Amino acid sequence: MFNLTYKNIIKIGYVICLAAGFLLHFAYDFFNNNLIIGLFTPVNESVAEHLKLIFLPFTLFTIFFYFYSKKKITNLFLLSFISNILGTAATTITFYTGIKFLGMDNTIFNIGTYIVGMTIAFITFYLGIYNDNFQDATKGSNELGICAFLLLTTLFIVNTVLPVKLPINKDPVSNTYGIFKIK
Repeated sequence: MFNLTYKNIIKIGYVICLAAGFLLHFAYDFFNNNLIIGLFTPVNESVAEHLKLIFLPFTLFTIFFYFYSKKKITNLFLLSFISNILGTAATTITFYTGIKFLGMDNTIFNIGTYIVGMTIAFITFYLGIYNDNFQDATKGSNELGICAFLLLTTLFIVNTVLPVKLPINKDPVSNTYGIFKIK
């Protein structure tokens, strides 16, 4: 039977997640501004909404990896949560650094920040899977990781419905916030 190594699954997952993120960018519009779709995909052009492009595909990849590994990695969800946080942080930092110090604000640059974030998430995930010290230190922490993911999912949903009026949440096109276009 055909058996892929973890390394190959991670590489394939990276490519699929990158592609999925690109497609998810258009999902809310494609599904006629469906509320449920909007809770998990970008509803406007704000930076915070675009972090969902890393969060959702990476989370789905984690669930697939968990079952593919036959549930052998007992810290997988904590590792994935850490990877996801670092990936979304890298996206945010890259974006604002480019805007502030380089004057970059165009489609190619924005796509690049997404690729940087997804790459950081997958590199972190890969290193965590193959780092014995990390594995030993966090063994059996899947419950903590699942709770962290549920909290992060809740924060994304709440921030879409009731966004805090911060620059990261502001849609630069409509000058509104969130799915209900709060002014």
